Amino acid sequence: MDSTAAKTSTTNIALLGRASHLDRFESLSSILQQNHRIHATPVIYRDDNTVKEIEDALTDPLNAYNGVMCWVDPVSPNAIGKYESRACSGLEDGGLDEMLRRVSKQGIHVSAHPDIIQKMGTKRVLFDTRNEAWGLGNTTRYYKTKNDLSENLWKSLLADPNRCRVLKMERGSSGKGVWRVDVTSSAEDKLVV
Repeated sequence: MDSTAAKTSTTNIALLGRASHLDRFESLSSILQQNHRIHATPVIYRDDNTVKEIEDALTDPLNAYNGVMCWVDPVSPNAIGKYESRACSGLEDGGLDEMLRRVSKQGIHVSAHPDIIQKMGTKRVLFDTRNEAWGLGNTTRYYKTKNDLSENLWKSLLADPNRCRVLKMERGSSGKGVWRVDVTSSAEDKLVV
C-alpha cells in the first residue's frame, strides 16, 4: 500500500497557522494520532508565502487532506508588525480567507470556514444590539468602510467633543485594534485628537 492510500484510509488534516504556534501544532498532531488515529500535519502560514503556495500544499493529491483546521487570528500583525485582516492580507492571491474558500470548494473541509467566522465573533454585535437593555443606545456607531469612518467620525466628535470615543476593529481579540480618541482642542471645523 503506498503512502497516499494509507493517508486516505484515515482522517488526514492540515493544521494551518503561524510559525509561533508550531509547538502547539506538533503536540496536537501527536495527541490526534495517538488518541483518535487522525493524521495531522502542521502547515505554516507566513506573510512571505504567496497564498497560492499554501493552497497548492493543501490541495496537492499527494497530501490527501480531508480537512484544514485554520488557526490564523482574524486580525494579526504581519511580518513588519502592521495589523492586517486575514480577509485582505495584501497578498496577491486574494488573501487567506479567499484561499480557504477555494480549498473548501474542492471538497476539503475547512474549519472554521471564513463565511462562518464572518457571521460570528465580530464587534458588529455591539451595534446590532445597541437598543437592547444591555446596549449603548445612540452612542454606538458602525463604520462599514474607511471612507465612512473618515467622513463620519469627526462629525460625532464635533457633536460632543467632551466625550471620548472608543474605536474597535470589527475583528480581533485581546485588546488588539482598540483605540481611545479624546478631543484635546477644537475649533469650528478643526479637531486635535
